[in-house]
Amino acid sequence: MRITGGSRRDTNDNFSEEDRIAGRASARYARAWAIGDLVADAIIAIVRPFRDAALRVHTWHVAQVHRHALESLSDRELSDIGISRCDIAGISAGTFQRGGWHGEATTPRKPDLRKPRAANDGGRAKPALRRGGRP
Repeated sequence: MRITGGSRRDTNDNFSEEDRIAGRASARYARAWAIGDLVADAIIAIVRPFRDAALRVHTWHVAQVHRHALESLSDRELSDIGISRCDIAGISAGTFQRGGWHGEATTPRKPDLRKPRAANDGGRAKPALRRGGRP
């Protein structure tokens, strides 16, 4: 081994100068790629809260536009489309749903997770019968 210019280099490594240049280029490329990933992650971490805030403001604005449009309708126009004044807040908040036996507007309920039902039975399904005709 010989020491040149303060760096240690093994002269018996059997690599050509072209191989060394290619290895250095590959290392630089990998380093640049890793730094680029870190910079991209940092930019995303900085931008994401602003994007989320802008999305919340936009969603709020759209809800307000819908609420004002519905509030400008008369009671008769609201009944023509099947809602009442008390439903406007739920519609603009996105929590309104129709329900009941006659399609009247109701506030949403928490789903009953204990007993699954078919999507099209309207909650009126009878329990399945076991062998012998007993529930």
